[in-house]
Amino acid sequence: MRADLEARDQVRALYRVVDKTKEWAENNYYKRTLADQGPELIPVNAFWRDFAEHLASADDRPFLSGQLVRATKNFAEMLCALALLDLPFEPTTPATELTGARMTLRANTPLVCFHEQVAEIAADDLEDRQLGLLVSQNYFRADDRYRYENNECHDKYVEGEFLVHTVYQCQVVLTNPGSAPHKLELLVQIPRGAVPVSNGFATQDLHVHLPPYGTQSIEYAFYFPSAGSYAHFPVHVAKHGELAVFAAPRTLQVVSRLSTVDTQSWSHVSQHADTETLLRYLSEHNLGRLDLGRIAWRMRERSVFEAVLALLTQRHVYAQQLWSYAIHHAHVEAIGVYLRHQDTFLRGCGLAIDSPLVTTDPIARRWTQHLEYAPLINARAHQLGAQRKILNSALASQYQAFLQALTYQPRPSDDQLLVAAYYTLLQDRVGQGLALLDRIDPDQVTGQLQLDYVVAYAALHRYNLDGLAHARALALRHREHPVDRWRKRFASLLAVLDEAQGAAAAVVDADSREQEQARLAATEPSLDLRVEGSTVTLNYQNLASCTLSCYRMDIELLFSRQPFMKDQSQRFSIVQPNYSEQITLPADQLEHRFELPAEYRSANTIIEVLGAGLRRSQANYAHELQVRMIEQFGQLRVHERATGKPLARAYIKVYARKRGGAVEFYKDGYTDLRGAFDYASLSTDELDRVEQFAVLVKTEQRGALIREAAPPQR
Repeated sequence: MRADLEARDQVRALYRVVDKTKEWAENNYYKRTLADQGPELIPVNAFWRDFAEHLASADDRPFLSGQLVRATKNFAEMLCALALLDLPFEPTTPATELTGARMTLRANTPLVCFHEQVAEIAADDLEDRQLGLLVSQNYFRADDRYRYENNECHDKYVEGEFLVHTVYQCQVVLTNPGSAPHKLELLVQIPRGAVPVSNGFATQDLHVHLPPYGTQSIEYAFYFPSAGSYAHFPVHVAKHGELAVFAAPRTLQVVSRLSTVDTQSWSHVSQHADTETLLRYLSEHNLGRLDLGRIAWRMRERSVFEAVLALLTQRHVYAQQLWSYAIHHAHVEAIGVYLRHQDTFLRGCGLAIDSPLVTTDPIARRWTQHLEYAPLINARAHQLGAQRKILNSALASQYQAFLQALTYQPRPSDDQLLVAAYYTLLQDRVGQGLALLDRIDPDQVTGQLQLDYVVAYAALHRYNLDGLAHARALALRHREHPVDRWRKRFASLLAVLDEAQGAAAAVVDADSREQEQARLAATEPSLDLRVEGSTVTLNYQNLASCTLSCYRMDIELLFSRQPFMKDQSQRFSIVQPNYSEQITLPADQLEHRFELPAEYRSANTIIEVLGAGLRRSQANYAHELQVRMIEQFGQLRVHERATGKPLARAYIKVYARKRGGAVEFYKDGYTDLRGAFDYASLSTDELDRVEQFAVLVKTEQRGALIREAAPPQR
């Protein structure tokens, strides 16, 4: 098995087609879109209450809450909860000691221990009795229904007097403690002297199916228009026309003014208490349980308005109805707060607003989102036609939305200049991208890490020593970054810089298609041929020998008949060459020169070399270029013939012959600072239809030549 795995590792991978372009966005929360990142993602519970109390107490001891198990709704909540607990990343095994039925645990580091036990309790003797249907009937005020004890909610039943002109609700609860279901008929009525409300009734028959051990609740509302003593016929429950159970009858005392007032109820405080009592109540009670709209009538008084808003602000509570009175009082600061909460109104005013009252950030408000696109390889390096067109529809839409947001501002921020530089570089508008980066004040950018990466990447396109030195300095600064993705990005920049200075291609990220392709390309046999006058120059790598063959030909006639010279060489390969010789290639060199035989130095000849399955043939073009074609990975390297230095910004134009024989433009571009160019990769499926490449390599000062290449094997 091990031998098989080792043998598998020795097999060289074939060409990998570039992945389809994907749209990337910052999640903020793990695998959560913006729409899923509301406050309901991490709800309030007992654990977060304990953490808030810990912060308020300013306690220096490590934070630990016994309510940890409540913070487990989703991955984000669990991760946030664990981040707050002062537990070590590397735990130490606690010491345990067993003495009979007693266990002693001694912790060496902070830990969470869950303990459960079964204990004996005393119970009173229960009398055997036959259980039947149970029914209860209670009343509560519609505007003051609940009370809270120990943070638990209870119904606040009315036991005494009823107040005129106040809506009450009657709650009927029917319970079946037995194992048999029941089909029941209920007769319910409102009290005498009462008026039904909330789509209610005076008398009604209800049919109820009560399952085994089931409970059902029925509620109806009414109010009393006048004071008095009114009898209430209780709920009666029948089965098969026979009475089964009924609630106790009751006479309700209705008064114009309650003899006993619950001064601690919000319904009383909000309507009758003085301002001082109101503010004290607001400061001592849970504001989330109060209907703050009930004190809106008090906001017409400016002093009350300012005092209430100051208290709510201190307690981090916003109530839109109360803040709306800021317009009534022309309170500038409160108007600003009110406007900041009017998201729909602000969105209708434009993507960005900068005014004394309110300033909006479209990204912070989630109106827009920064999106990135990778991998993205453009077919053309220059604009075609009167207008520039972005072929990727998603990128085009995002770029237009970004430009639209800029139109609402007097000048772009430094963060926006960075985004603009990214999008222009993504479109291969290198000059404009570099100009935008030069306008950025680094001290005003929010994402310093991202700025350093874009600046370092862009410096590779400045093609000067100062730019390369700056790129290396920025990459070294983040070489040990704790986040894998960013550490690998800066390490890849360093690898490119090292390779440009002559180092071997290195793979920093094993999952990176580009780096793996570059590494394999560096170890793949390559062979190139150049004939100048009587001198034959072979540029090669990973080859020990090759065979030289010479075929006499008429170059002008051959080229006129077939532009793809490689096809013509294949025609010659099936006939006997006029001359053939085995050439030994020095292992410590990348270039080998020798003279043609005397009879072929002035003849029109196709010179062919064959080695390691690679066949190269070439006419004698006048140029000063050294070009290595690495067909297996769709790459080429351009060097200066005299010095061997990489040639940056050499223009490359690629045409492809498609299946069926059609010859079409494929892509163009420029070599990078390593003299490298990927002539096969596109963010489309065009490569699937290519049979042959014809590649033009052109420089301003060192001439041009044509090379042919097969599409990479996959």
